Amino acid sequence: MAIEVGTGWRLVSERELEDFLRSYPRPLTAEPPLARNARFRRFLDPSLGAWPVSEIATVRYSHGSTVNTVRTDVIPLESEQSMKQS
Repeated sequence: MAIEVGTGWRLVSERELEDFLRSYPRPLTAEPPLARNARFRRFLDPSLGAWPVSEIATVRYSHGSTVNTVRTDVIPLESEQSMKQS
């Protein structure tokens, strides 16, 4: 799966996704729920409105690999994070 520059989505590692979900400022809804096995899961922020506007992250499992994506307008760039830490 290719994510092209400018699409509004960014590929992230599993750790980056976990950190992002943990630090997100509002409650999120997982569809399907985390208790169910799924090959595709989306994380929604209901305060942003209905899907697809509320979708902020996705996880896709396929053929033994995982593809994690996060909307670029809700995740800070690595350069911004490093500037805050210094």
